[in-house]
Amino acid sequence: MRAHIAEITAKVIIRSDTDPDQIPADLYSQIAEFIHTEEDLLDLGIELFTLPEDLGGSAPH
Repeated sequence: MRAHIAEITAKVIIRSDTDPDQIPADLYSQIAEFIHTEEDLLDLGIELFTLPEDLGGSAPH
């Protein structure tokens, strides 16, 4: 089987009632499930920045 390196960059707004401290671990788990083998996961960094409520989509327009 031929191997390839894929570099993926994304900035995503996540709307969730989950405790913000748990979100990075949840995201890591979901991405790691897709990769199937942790040996193939060369680098993964997840940073979470909480937005003000009026930018997070919860305030009426």
